[in-house]
Amino acid sequence: MIYLADKAPGDVVDYELDMTEFVPAGFSIDAVTVVVDSAGNSESPVALTAGNVSAQPLTTDAADSLGVLFWLSGGTAGVRYRGTITLSDDESADPDRAYVRQFQVEVKAL
Repeated sequence: MIYLADKAPGDVVDYELDMTEFVPAGFSIDAVTVVVDSAGNSESPVALTAGNVSAQPLTTDAADSLGVLFWLSGGTAGVRYRGTITLSDDESADPDRAYVRQFQVEVKAL
């Protein structure tokens, strides 16, 4: 589980995650998705949304660094949300290689 920094309901917050330790060296990304799966209060539809998802090298000294950048918007104060980050490769391997990690973020009142 990756624990993200808290946010307020009205915030649109950028998150950049270092995914280097979760994938093998030389992993080349074909697609990345970020989905908010559930809310601690069982709200439906989920009030927290993810957007502007991209994968890119991190601004570090590491040659093979792999970052995922996305923003989260909305949410209900006092609720913890869980989501999924999925990375897949652009190799011709069959089946496609995919790496999935869960995250959690809490929306707090101002």
